[in-house]
Amino acid sequence: MYFHREIRLVLATIIAIFAIMAAGAFATDFYVANTGDDTDGLTWGTAWNTIQEGIDSCSGTSADAVRVAQGTYVEHIVLDSYVTLEGGYRASYDGDTERDARIYVTIIDGGAAGSVVTIDDKDGVTIDGFTIKNGKVTSGYSTGGGIYCSSSSPTITNNLITGNYARIAGGGIRCDYYSSPTISNNSITGNWTGQISSGNGGGISCFYYSSPRITDNQITGNSADWLGGGINCGYCSSPIIENNTITGNWTDQNGSGGGICYDNSSPTITNNTIAGNSADWDGAGIYCYYYSSPTITNNSITGNSGSHFGGGICCKDSSPTITNNTIADNSAAGGYSAWGFGGGIYCSCFYYSSPTITNCLITHNQSVNDGGGIYCSYSSPTITNCTIADNRADSDGGGMYSDDSTCAPVLLNCILWGDSPNEIAGDTTNLTVTYSDVKGGWTGNINKDPGFVPLDGGEHTGYYLKHLGPQAKDSACIDAGDNTAAYYGLDTYTTRTDGTHDGGTVDMGYHYPEGYSGKDDTFIELISFTARPAGSRVVLNWETGAEIDNAGFVVYRAIAGTVDYQQLSGLIPAQGTPTSGASYSFTDSSVEPGVSNNYWLVDIDTSGKWTVHGPASARLVASRVMRNGSSALESSLEGKEGRGWRSSNSPE
Repeated sequence: MYFHREIRLVLATIIAIFAIMAAGAFATDFYVANTGDDTDGLTWGTAWNTIQEGIDSCSGTSADAVRVAQGTYVEHIVLDSYVTLEGGYRASYDGDTERDARIYVTIIDGGAAGSVVTIDDKDGVTIDGFTIKNGKVTSGYSTGGGIYCSSSSPTITNNLITGNYARIAGGGIRCDYYSSPTISNNSITGNWTGQISSGNGGGISCFYYSSPRITDNQITGNSADWLGGGINCGYCSSPIIENNTITGNWTDQNGSGGGICYDNSSPTITNNTIAGNSADWDGAGIYCYYYSSPTITNNSITGNSGSHFGGGICCKDSSPTITNNTIADNSAAGGYSAWGFGGGIYCSCFYYSSPTITNCLITHNQSVNDGGGIYCSYSSPTITNCTIADNRADSDGGGMYSDDSTCAPVLLNCILWGDSPNEIAGDTTNLTVTYSDVKGGWTGNINKDPGFVPLDGGEHTGYYLKHLGPQAKDSACIDAGDNTAAYYGLDTYTTRTDGTHDGGTVDMGYHYPEGYSGKDDTFIELISFTARPAGSRVVLNWETGAEIDNAGFVVYRAIAGTVDYQQLSGLIPAQGTPTSGASYSFTDSSVEPGVSNNYWLVDIDTSGKWTVHGPASARLVASRVMRNGSSALESSLEGKEGRGWRSSNSPE
C-alpha cells in the first residue's frame, strides 16, 4: 500500500511539472512577410501578409512570437496577451532567421487613420524593432497616435516612433489607466499633439496612475500645444525617467514643459540630458505643477528657453528634490508681455513651492527680468552646496531674486559669484545665508574670490576650486562649510582638479562627481620643464619622451605665493607621438622685473582630459635666477600624484 501511494505521488508530481511547462512548451513562431503566400504563417514561404493575421494566429495564453520581415505594412494592429512582436527580419526560405532592424527596416504605417498599435488590458506583450509612423487620432478620446496602452504594461523597445499625431494626448505613446510599460532604447521623434489647452505629451503621455520605466531613449523634436513637448506625466503618474536624451522638444499656445511636464505626479528623473527644449510659457526644460514632488538627480539641464517662468526648471505648487544637476545656459527670454523670470530655476508664483536644491551647478543662465539663476516668489527653497555663478538678469538679482517677505529661502555652503548685475536682490527680509561666499558681501559670510579654475577641460567644468595639489587650501572656499562632507554625502565628490575627494569639513559650492569629464589623467612622458630669464622675458622650455593622444599644451602663470592664475597661451599643438617626444618653447613677454612667477604646463588630450605639470619658477633679477629643472619638478610633485597631477617619471 505504501509503495502504491509513493507511485501516485510521483505521478502527480510529474503531471504538475508538465502542467507548469505546458504554457511555454507549445509556444509557436508565426511569420509575416509581403512575399509570403498567406497560407498559415508557419514559415517564411507560407507567411501571412499582414501583421494582424500573425497576431490573430497566436493563442493569447502561451508565449507566441510573430516575426515580421522587412517592408511596409499599412495597418492598425491590436495586440493580444503573451505576444512578442519582432520586426527587422530578412525573409528567408532556407531556414535562416537573420535579423537586424537597422538593415531590414520594418514599417507599420497607420495611414493617418487611427492609432498604429493598440494594447488594451493585455499582459506579457513585447513590441521590438519597428518603425511606427503616420498614426493619427482626431475623434473621441483621441490619444496615442503611435502606440496606445490601457491597463497594460508591455515592453516597447528598439523602435523608431515618428510622425504620429493625437489631438488630445500622447502623439508618440500614450500610457493610460494603470499602464506601466518598459519603454527603452527607442527613438521617439517628430510626434505631436494639437488641441489648444489639451494637447499633452507630444512624445510620451502618462496618465491616471501610469508609471512606465522610460530609459535610454532619444526623445527629440516632439511638440505639444499645451503640456509636455517631450514627456507629460499627469494624475498620479510617477514614471522612472532615466538615461534619456530629451532634446529639441517644444510646447506652443501658452504651453509649458518643453522637455518634461508633470502635473500631480512625482516621477524620478535621473541621468538625463535635457537640452535645447523650449516652452511658449513656463519650464522649458522641466515643469513641475500642482502637488508634484519629483526627484531630479544627476541631469544635465542646459540650453532650454522659456518665455515666462523658469528656463531650466519651473516649480509651481510643487516641491521637487533637485540634486547633483548641472543647470546651465537656460533662459527665461520673455514673451509678448515682457515677462521672463528665473533663467535657471523658478519657484512658485503664489503656489508655495519649496524645493530642496543640493549640490547643483547653476551657471550662465539668464532672464530678461529678475532672477538670472534662481527666482523665488511665495516659496522657501533650501539651497545647499550650490555654485551659482555667471548668471545674468536684465533687471535685478543675477544670482538669486526673492520676490517678497513671504519667501524664506535658505542658502548654506553656497558660492554666489560673478552674477550680473548683482548676486542677491529683492525682498530679503526672511532670507538666510550662512557659510557661503557672496561677491560684494553678505553679513556673516565671506567675500573672497573662490578661485574658479579657468581651464575648461569639458563642458561646464570651469568651476573647480583653485589649489596646487591634494589638500592644498588656496581657495577660501575649501574646508569652509558648516559640517563634514560625509554629512552631506559629498565625501566621494570633489571640488578639486586633481580629483581628490572632499574629506573633513565640506568645501563650499558645487562638487563634481568622481571621474567627471576633463579631469582624468592624460599620458605624456615629460622629461623636463624649465623657466629661465632672457633679458626682459622668461623663456619656458619643455621636452617630452612620448605623447599618447595629446592635443597640445596650455601655459599658466601666477605670482609666487598667490592663486591669481593667468592663462598665457592658447593651445600649443602637440608635436610628439606615442613612440617619440618633442621639444617645445614658449616666451612670456609680459613679466614685471623683480617679481617671482610660477609657471604651470597643462597637457590636454584629444578627448578633453588634462593634466597639470609644475610649477617652474623664474624671477627677472640677474643675480638671483631661480631655475627648476625636471628633478625639481619631480620633487615638487612628490606625494601629489593623482588625477590631474603626475611627475614626469610616473609609471603611467
